[in-house]
Amino acid sequence: MDLDVEGLLPHDLDGRYLCVGPSGRRSRVHALELGEGQALSYRQRAVDVDDADRSGAALIEFAGRLLSLADGSPAYELGPDLSTVGSVDLAGGLRRIGAHPRLDPVSGELHLISSPGTRSPLLHIISAGGLTRRTRAVHGAPSAVRDLALTERHVVLVADGSIGVSRRDEDGGWSWYATDSTAPVTLVCANDDNVDEDGVVALATTPALERWTLHRGRSAVGRSVIDGDPQSFGRINESRTGWPPRYVYAVEDLGRSVLKHDLVTGARTSHDVRSGRRCGEFLFVADPGRSTSHDGGWLLGLVGDDSDHTDFVVLDAADLSAPAVATVRVPRRVPGGLRGLWVPTPL
Repeated sequence: MDLDVEGLLPHDLDGRYLCVGPSGRRSRVHALELGEGQALSYRQRAVDVDDADRSGAALIEFAGRLLSLADGSPAYELGPDLSTVGSVDLAGGLRRIGAHPRLDPVSGELHLISSPGTRSPLLHIISAGGLTRRTRAVHGAPSAVRDLALTERHVVLVADGSIGVSRRDEDGGWSWYATDSTAPVTLVCANDDNVDEDGVVALATTPALERWTLHRGRSAVGRSVIDGDPQSFGRINESRTGWPPRYVYAVEDLGRSVLKHDLVTGARTSHDVRSGRRCGEFLFVADPGRSTSHDGGWLLGLVGDDSDHTDFVVLDAADLSAPAVATVRVPRRVPGGLRGLWVPTPL
């Protein structure tokens, strides 16, 4: 399949961009391979799961495996050609897991919850090689637990209308806080409070972009609005997971622009897509040549409309308002709203 490229693809952007989402009654994975400044190939394939299971809410790479996930189902491993290898029992006991595990970039451990959407899930911590597993009970959740985030010292759980925090070096001791949020909440990231050793700062879309502060001994969350406009697909430079980010990237609610928030200066920059088109999630991929810069990297995502093609777009995260660095024309219509993953080519 010929892939037309407009502009110049970065030569160090070697790897596969993958995204997954529902397509009719089945989930479908799309993969675009880049290398040495070229768009090398594109393929798509359905995820073949058991009748009682679902897939296609998110993708992760862990312990040498590419996994497709959905809330309340087991993970499914995909092969290099995107064929479905089979289910993977990440949590043990054939437990069903949440769709958004968190990878600790320092230890390489994978943190996930089983029995998502209940008030009594289990938290599982799987070693970097996938050979050992620790399990913790979650106590006192006032409502159904949906998601989690990591800081250097804490685990943060998101429930309906509440948020829970526990130290990573404890077996219990969960503290729960009312968020007073009636809309669905998506946690972007969390980090430890530099002032209070037991405090946590979280960034969330509600769908406004907000900063939440949580301190043990207080029953409510301190909330402040960073940007009141509706937005989704909040992302950061994930090499700094658990630490205070300088920038947050998101997509304007109608998909007309990609946003960049400077959390230090308060500035907001946007990259608008062409009229009549919509963008989905954009991933941040670090540029090795700019590793000392918080925004030294690329933003990768899909832009499309109702036509028979989709554009894979590369933006410079440090200069978001500039024209796209490169655009790859994929001669297939890829549905909007898919969750993406970048898998670099091993050196």
